[in-house]
Amino acid sequence: MASFGSSIREGVIVNLLDKPNVDNPGFKIKAITDCLDIEPAFSGSILKLTSWVSRYYLSSWGEALKCAAPAAIRTKQRQTIHLTATKDEIEKLKRRAKLQGRVLTELTNDGDLTINQLAKRVKKSSSSLRSVLALLQGKKLIDIRVNFRPNSQKKYATFVTLAKPISEIKQGMTSTLQRAPKQAEILHNLISGYNRLPISSAELLKTTNTSLTTLQALERKNLVELQSIEIIRNPWDSKLIEKTEPLSLNSDQINAVAEIHRAIEANLPQTFLLHGVTGSGKTEVYLQIIATVLNKKEGAIILIPEISLTPQTVSRFVGRFGENVAVLHSRLSDGERYDQWQKVRSGEA
Repeated sequence: MASFGSSIREGVIVNLLDKPNVDNPGFKIKAITDCLDIEPAFSGSILKLTSWVSRYYLSSWGEALKCAAPAAIRTKQRQTIHLTATKDEIEKLKRRAKLQGRVLTELTNDGDLTINQLAKRVKKSSSSLRSVLALLQGKKLIDIRVNFRPNSQKKYATFVTLAKPISEIKQGMTSTLQRAPKQAEILHNLISGYNRLPISSAELLKTTNTSLTTLQALERKNLVELQSIEIIRNPWDSKLIEKTEPLSLNSDQINAVAEIHRAIEANLPQTFLLHGVTGSGKTEVYLQIIATVLNKKEGAIILIPEISLTPQTVSRFVGRFGENVAVLHSRLSDGERYDQWQKVRSGEA
């Protein structure tokens, strides 16, 4: 993040220099105010690609980079109003300017507020309130702060496991849980389902018809452990997809696989056209060639002509390659798109 005039703008660091490379003495170097990502958002190859795109299509590099980043990883701006006035200043202003005084009073009572929140409290429109806020800011009675946060973030869920060996848990259950049948029920459930631990706390509480308070009581007794685990938002249900193994190929498929395989091994990019009616086995050729590519620690991109064909295609590829598949299309939620993009960026897919 860097300041431009009276606003803060989001940007991308594309290079690091030992000293400023500015020939025009009229230019001013500004400091970066904040860094939003711990890891680089773009690889070196993507920076090169977007730089070429900007030159070829006569656009700015920033516009090309924006196209390369899904909306889910971009940030949204949030302005909050922070009170800096003293009690005496507020009391004096109440007598001279009622609306300004009401604004400061609301900030005193509720702390930092957004413009929309503040407008509702003083029963004014956000647009009409901005002029009042500008006056208060000019008097140094408030501070307008700008925060940036991603459109989407990683999703976490609470999972539960036993904090001690089963033998120790059973020994303590008789003496410590005689008067806590709900806590005992949770422990019985965890012990009987030990092989599938950790288990989602939501699923556990639903199964045992107990509350989070009961679970937290067990945690305080050091009988269970609560873990925060990242949840990957896949746009498919893995439980509904059966794992498949490579099929035996007919002579035409064998010839196609061999021809494409030779080009891959020789590192000679070529275009191949598989000719065949629906159900003739073209997809199996794709799957076996992609398996070869993945064994070389490389990746493959599958383009589908229509979103409506996505479910059946995803089913075939996830069934063969499991969670190493990522799906990107326009009907994903921001959360799904964020997780799928992260899978590709990290090399998981």
